[in-house]
Amino acid sequence: MTEPDAAPPQLLSDAAIEVMDSATLLMVSMAAVTRLPEAGRELQTLIACRLVELLEIYVRRTLELIFDHDAEAWDKRNAKKRRVTVSEALTMTRAELLSLAREEDAAEIARKFEDSHKVLSSYLRAEPFRPGELDQFIRLKNLRNAWVHNNGLIDHLLAEQYETLQLGDRIDRLENVLPSALAFLGSVQYIDALVVARYPDLGRPSAPFSEVIQSRVQQSVELMRLTDEEMKGVNDVLSEVRELHPVSAEHLLPVMTMKHGTIWTVTQAGDTWVVTGADGRALLGFVTQVAAQAWLDEGEVSWEGAAFDLESDGTWAYGTLASGLLFKWPSVEIGEWFTLPTA
Repeated sequence: MTEPDAAPPQLLSDAAIEVMDSATLLMVSMAAVTRLPEAGRELQTLIACRLVELLEIYVRRTLELIFDHDAEAWDKRNAKKRRVTVSEALTMTRAELLSLAREEDAAEIARKFEDSHKVLSSYLRAEPFRPGELDQFIRLKNLRNAWVHNNGLIDHLLAEQYETLQLGDRIDRLENVLPSALAFLGSVQYIDALVVARYPDLGRPSAPFSEVIQSRVQQSVELMRLTDEEMKGVNDVLSEVRELHPVSAEHLLPVMTMKHGTIWTVTQAGDTWVVTGADGRALLGFVTQVAAQAWLDEGEVSWEGAAFDLESDGTWAYGTLASGLLFKWPSVEIGEWFTLPTA
């Protein structure tokens, strides 16, 4: 089985957009209570549970899209035949009955990652889960079931499946939420690239949704009110993720750093490089990407000798630093250096 070419990164299926929308809302919710230790720990576990459910929902939605798009192939699949009631036969068209059957088939398959792996691979002509992922998601789902249905207590079945779990113990946290989130995001991104490569008509531009993600990331940062030390810790985690989980990290922006109470990224603009904060602030005019990243790593902003432009107002200040970099910065943070220019 060969792997098709990866889909263009700017395309996402409706299935991916739906579950990523829910996942980013969970991120904001967790940020809102992160300063309440007990509530924060409980919510982290619930979010990790929800991520497992969202992956199942993603698989279901993806199968629904594929079954509707490739109905002929679905007809040839050895799906369990659905019994039609007299009431349904009298009130629904053949097309509606087929649509209902495909929907129920997708839901049934998605309940078990083992089954969805086989069915997705037959449609995508590629393995949907990378080495180790399927076992990881099965374990997460088993732990999720123990948390939801047994209040987190390890029963005999779970203790027999996993040697590290002890009968009667209570799961403190489902799993660390960061690896769970990265596994979820990485898997959705990977499968969705295969889906859109195999069925290009199922993809649509992701740019509008990317703006939603950026907004929620910034909202989460503001709610958490990270200290400088915590920001450093986040940066260390991001670096570790890129090193240990390069495929999952592809869903993160190529360069992402915490600084000045926001998340920064490095992008190219023409012949120069720009560092942009998720809250809207920016510095433009770095000659190389290395120089831009160096500023994120160690640099600070000096307002001495800065020239402010006419469009500066009480919210944003614009202008040029003494170093020659163009800036957009919150006016309130510049303090005594900032004076509104006169025409």
